[in-house]
Amino acid sequence: MKTHRVVLNRVGQAGRVARSSVGGYPVLAADQEWPLCGLCGARQVLFFQLDLPARLGLPFEDGSHLAVFACAVHKAPPASPPPAARLPAEYLRPGGGHYRLVLNRPAASERVLELEPRLVHLEIALTAEVETLEREGPGAGYDVGSEGFKAGGVPSWAGPPERRQCACGAEMGFLCQVPLDYGFLKSPAAPPQPDAPSPAHYTLFEGSELYVFACAAQCSPYAVWPIARE
Repeated sequence: MKTHRVVLNRVGQAGRVARSSVGGYPVLAADQEWPLCGLCGARQVLFFQLDLPARLGLPFEDGSHLAVFACAVHKAPPASPPPAARLPAEYLRPGGGHYRLVLNRPAASERVLELEPRLVHLEIALTAEVETLEREGPGAGYDVGSEGFKAGGVPSWAGPPERRQCACGAEMGFLCQVPLDYGFLKSPAAPPQPDAPSPAHYTLFEGSELYVFACAAQCSPYAVWPIARE
């Protein structure tokens, strides 16, 4: 099993758009606006974005682009829906919440928005590595992958795995993972995040370990499902 580890590098040239980045310049479809928090109306933070080339071996169209936004103040982890295998249709609706995850196909007409001001702009490089799996749980158990910030492979499940289908009926494919208590480096000029464990960092969903899944059929740019575990 292969996964791709996230490695962060400084962006040397001011104004350069890194399509895979922490913070940086959001790359969205031409008809998509910078998301606002449905609870306070503030602009959500671009925590990270990723281009998904075919070499990653993910079940998504080559060149698709993921963007992960969330409110800096309203940080509650995503709520779990009822335990049915198929996700409710409401999860495809992009507005009203305190976070937004978007997976655009490469055919989407794109635009680049202004620089995210609250996080240090860091470029993401994805380094391939062999992932060693462990078996956990009773009976036949389930596979648990390596910990860390990574794309593809197997989630390092904290507790039993959650397997879902999109509202359209397609399977939800694993896309990436953010580890427990991961700190995103704050821009020096930005205000500290309320109740953050470190004044130099922001956390996503209160630092929960985050597993991002998306519809393998990519039926909608918003067919992306975050699972947060403590």
